[in-house]
Amino acid sequence: MKLLELVEAADFDGVLRALPDLPPEERDTACGDRLLAARTTAEQEGTWAIGWNIEKKQTWLAATLGCGIAPGTAADLLIPFRAVPDGGRWLTAVADLHPVAWRTEFVERLRDGARSHDDHWFPVVEHVVDTTGMPMPTCDAFLTAWLAKHISLPNTYFPAPDEDVLAGLRADERTASLLPLALERPGVDVRAWLRRFVRFAAEGLVDRGLLVRRIMADLVRDAQAENRFLARVNVGQFELLALTAEERVALADDLTAIIDAQLTRLFDDGTRMETEPALTYLRALLPTPADNAPRTREHLALLDRSLPVATHAQEVLIGLDGAGLLAPEDFSESCRRVLPRPEKKLVRAQLSWLDRIAKREPARVAQVVRDAALTFHNHEPVLQERALALVARHLRKAGDAVLPELRTAAGALGASLAPRAAELLGTEDTTEPYAEVLPPVPEPQPVPGPLGTPLDVAEEVAAVIADNWDVVPFERALDGLVRHAARDRAALAAALEPVVRRDPRSIGGTQSDVYDVARFVRGDEPREWAVQSRDHWAYRYNFGDDNQAKAMLAARLVEAMRIVESGAQPFLLAVPTLSTGALDAGVLVERVAECERLDVTPAEVDFGQALLRVTPTADEQVLRAAEELRSESGRRLARWLRDGGLPHQDSTPPWWADFDVAKDETSYRERWCDAARPGVEPEPPLPPVAADLVGPNARAGEGPPATFWVAQLPHHRDELAARGYLEGLGHGVRRWPRLLPHLAESGGPAGFAVHCAVARSMATSFEQDRTATVDALLVLAAREQLNAGLLGKQLAVLLRGLGMANRVHETLRAAAETGAHRTTWSILAAALPGLLTGTPVRGAGTLLALATECAARCGATGELPAVTELAARKGSSQLVKNARALRDVLS
Repeated sequence: MKLLELVEAADFDGVLRALPDLPPEERDTACGDRLLAARTTAEQEGTWAIGWNIEKKQTWLAATLGCGIAPGTAADLLIPFRAVPDGGRWLTAVADLHPVAWRTEFVERLRDGARSHDDHWFPVVEHVVDTTGMPMPTCDAFLTAWLAKHISLPNTYFPAPDEDVLAGLRADERTASLLPLALERPGVDVRAWLRRFVRFAAEGLVDRGLLVRRIMADLVRDAQAENRFLARVNVGQFELLALTAEERVALADDLTAIIDAQLTRLFDDGTRMETEPALTYLRALLPTPADNAPRTREHLALLDRSLPVATHAQEVLIGLDGAGLLAPEDFSESCRRVLPRPEKKLVRAQLSWLDRIAKREPARVAQVVRDAALTFHNHEPVLQERALALVARHLRKAGDAVLPELRTAAGALGASLAPRAAELLGTEDTTEPYAEVLPPVPEPQPVPGPLGTPLDVAEEVAAVIADNWDVVPFERALDGLVRHAARDRAALAAALEPVVRRDPRSIGGTQSDVYDVARFVRGDEPREWAVQSRDHWAYRYNFGDDNQAKAMLAARLVEAMRIVESGAQPFLLAVPTLSTGALDAGVLVERVAECERLDVTPAEVDFGQALLRVTPTADEQVLRAAEELRSESGRRLARWLRDGGLPHQDSTPPWWADFDVAKDETSYRERWCDAARPGVEPEPPLPPVAADLVGPNARAGEGPPATFWVAQLPHHRDELAARGYLEGLGHGVRRWPRLLPHLAESGGPAGFAVHCAVARSMATSFEQDRTATVDALLVLAAREQLNAGLLGKQLAVLLRGLGMANRVHETLRAAAETGAHRTTWSILAAALPGLLTGTPVRGAGTLLALATECAARCGATGELPAVTELAARKGSSQLVKNARALRDVLS
């Protein structure tokens, strides 16, 4: 068969040439059936999708449509084809091979199944309508295809020039009926060609009123959708409409619906990317003060939202004021909302607005200075100073009646501005002698005695699973499992039944792994991530991304299971006596003595943890009791106590002593203030998993921080910090700084590594982490363990590399606001020389302002050469101004 051969050869042009010349018997229904069967066979064999290329498929389509198949079948074959040669114009010649009745039914079937995003069938539709006299179908797909034909260049999807489009539409006799009809059909995407339709309306081809109502209805619908992309597109379309004043009045309800939707999004707030589309939309919807005036209350409320939203609201209110449409009381409310905010740009704009009003309306000067005084409560000294200068400029015109209120407000000014305010407002200096405010020195809490019943053990295990942060419940739960398993394992297993029904949320490496010990006591199958099935408890090898602290924890848990299984030990030696993890020497001696009495050899890991926790003692009675022990464990304990336990090691790096932050040109990013990581081989030897905690290769791993890390070495916090367990601090790792209060309350020297951990964590961006950092800083200060000079120098080194002075400023300001101005000043005084010498670090100005306030509060004096040198520079930058202010305070 000739057609089948041409299809096999994928000769599309050959098919089009052959079809008109073929005798009817070669284009009859049987021929069409054979072509349809060929496709069916190809689909069954899987060659239609893979073996037939697009050219062969298109050739098959042309051949099949030219044969005697039903019109509905022909339409069903054509519609799914997305790519056809020459935009489907060849279909006209194929359609003409069929009778008129076939062609008209073919078009009707296309009308019922065609989709708006496909238009390759439109040339044949238009041809059949023109040649048969049937009416043009007016379904959405046909209207869309008709528009696309006139608006796109021939044989392309690119838009044609406006004049060509207009000429083509005027020449088409269907334009008068179809173009307005497109506006009435929601399924026709008129907005895709909105610029064209605006031009059509201007040329009189469509009614502008109909066009505007249609587009506004679509925009109202889209305004309810939570879609930032739609908002961006709709802004452009609204601007294309360019509504006249009369149209805005007529469409007031539609505009209100869109505006309310955008304001709702702004009240919900969000990131800049989330709010910007709504802001852009509102600028287009409400372009004039007269448009914004009815929504004054909404814009006042938006002043409490994020900076971009508040800035927009402020701009709107300033415009209303300039047009005389803002009431004085609304202006005062805007001051109450804006002036306490921390964003300098926003507050400066508000103060400038205040200044303009005072100059413009002398009758309002008194209220202006009252409003300006709200800035005295702002945390930023530079804004306080600006507001004080504004008050000074207008105070004479404001009159004496405002002085009482201004004097009261001036009490919130920083100490560096208080003398200037006193002179300006005529108040006496009532400054009281400075007293540093530090928190009470925290005392470790004693650990309660052993759990008394199996039910008590079950409750404590449940508490650890729910919250694995506290060390004391974990230690008591683990001891309780060992203790009561030795007494009555069956009773303990029954009490634990409700506790083990649900797995902990944590996968592993935390204290909630005590859950696995509870299951072991009951004889249950281990869970998938059970601690006894993980390799990392094997202390030295195959650590993966875990660290030695986690390995020590896992080793203790697995050892506890072995003790439960063997019943060889009735209790654990390493249970601390204080909440820090410290273990009283006398108590440990008594526990080892009890093991001797019961002829029990203590488990190695449990005994190693006990030695690391025991508090060194000089009590002769305790030392003599230890010397009287006769077991191997007893002799090891006696020697450990006699030698003073694990020796402390200095974490200061060797280069630190001679390092001058101001002069050294070494890359600060290479320094990072890394502490030295000394290693020690304790005597008598500890089990390897315990020895690794203090060895030279100890390192931190990934995962959330845990308080048990600190409690494993309660007398060696500096060595703990030096071994990298806190490396995440200052690198944007959330939750790491929350360990710092525990480190500050722990024991042992607070050396270079501890201070470095505090310095790094000052750069955190999270409020909760910043609070923990401030707590740790103040605890160290209250315990007289804070080396402000060391911490300040470390901050200078870190800020030279990190460039996060704004975050450090927030942390130090929070510390100062607790009343610790002298502590904060001492840190800044040590940091400023390294921050200011040479090219000052970015953000040094804010630290200078804070230093000025703290120095004034605590009465600090004495020259800082770096500050004096900076203050002597020419210019009036804020950095130089702040340096001069600090120089004057210290003089």
